[in-house]
Amino acid sequence: MHRAYRWLGGLGGADQFVEGGFALTRDECLTCSQRIAPRYDADMVEIRTYRDLDWESAIVLQVLCREAHHDEHGALAFRRAQFKLYREMESKGEGARFGAFIGGKLVADLGIYVHDRIGRYNNVSTHPAFRRRGIAAKLVYEAGNIARRRFNLEQCVIVTAADAPNRIYRRLGFKPVDSTYSLLRVADSPTV
Repeated sequence: MHRAYRWLGGLGGADQFVEGGFALTRDECLTCSQRIAPRYDADMVEIRTYRDLDWESAIVLQVLCREAHHDEHGALAFRRAQFKLYREMESKGEGARFGAFIGGKLVADLGIYVHDRIGRYNNVSTHPAFRRRGIAAKLVYEAGNIARRRFNLEQCVIVTAADAPNRIYRRLGFKPVDSTYSLLRVADSPTV
């Protein structure tokens, strides 16, 4: 069984967990009230919410973009369950998934889920063959515009690994406001 913990604030006693086989990560929380349009417009890209068949394409894309320590079979089962929840949330008006399509093919995916007029971006992923073309920036920007209107958002939030390149988000007007920490131990790690 995987074990995961996440919290805001300082490190506390995390070093004891690391000694027991957990991996520690720090994520940055970035918020945006004033958005900046991307510098490069990916003209050939259509940004829209999902139709029925798009949901399966999004699952496949998310599995393709998974972290290396997740096996494909487990990642597929996890994403199917996760996307079932996302569809339920969307049907309740609690958010939406957006895709970037080129010639009808999904090449980038993200969700924006809403609570108290704050939209939180979720799982921003771009197919490896379509990275560094401005597609993710266009998707983040346009999906944010659609979500702001649809859900009357006051603010948008993205949480991303502190050591990940997040230049896209900063160029679009997101600013760091806090850090979160998480501990993860995968099923085959030694027990504490």
